[in-house]
Amino acid sequence: LTDSYSIMPQWSPDSKEIVYSDWNQIYMISADGGTPEKLIPNPNQDVMPNWSPDGKSIAFNDYPLPGQLIGIKVLDLATRKISIMPGSQGLIAPTWSPDGKYMVAWGYNPTRVVLYSAQTGTWKALRVSDRPWGNWVWSSDSQYLYLEMPDYGPEQVRGFYRLAIADGAWSRIGGYDPLAVIGNPAQGVFPSITSEGQPAIMIDTSVDQIYLAKWN
Repeated sequence: LTDSYSIMPQWSPDSKEIVYSDWNQIYMISADGGTPEKLIPNPNQDVMPNWSPDGKSIAFNDYPLPGQLIGIKVLDLATRKISIMPGSQGLIAPTWSPDGKYMVAWGYNPTRVVLYSAQTGTWKALRVSDRPWGNWVWSSDSQYLYLEMPDYGPEQVRGFYRLAIADGAWSRIGGYDPLAVIGNPAQGVFPSITSEGQPAIMIDTSVDQIYLAKWN
């Protein structure tokens, strides 16, 4: 679909478009192909785009440079106006739940997962930890976050974890041995969810190859 640098792709709720970042601008492109559309009038290292469940807006944030944690930005696709979510100062990586009732984001100092309630319009810390955080994905029923957590010694063994939205219950649900997981052990990998609602990750199932090049 693209022939330029593109990361963090996210499907629209109707599966007709995809938004992505190039570490500066947020783009939207049809799943059928075509020319990517620039969405941000004055980009400022904009990353982590995420669709609202109704497909009417896209949440994102500026790259979190020191002293530049502005908050969660929201682009209204109808008006193309950008606003900052109240109470989101210092938060990044917005992710709406599939049912549209919640959003989760990362917070700094301390490191925490923060939950936004669309019903009350308020934020609360769901889990606070001094351990490095991995990447997450919502369960299809919006009841849990699945997180791929990097290794941090005996207090946090690398693997899949689950965080309950209702009460913040935290549990490790699986490890990777002997899988060759694709991703940086110190930064984690990017999990996904299958159509059946099961967490999925990429693993390396290839074998080493030796190639012979012949010059004529």
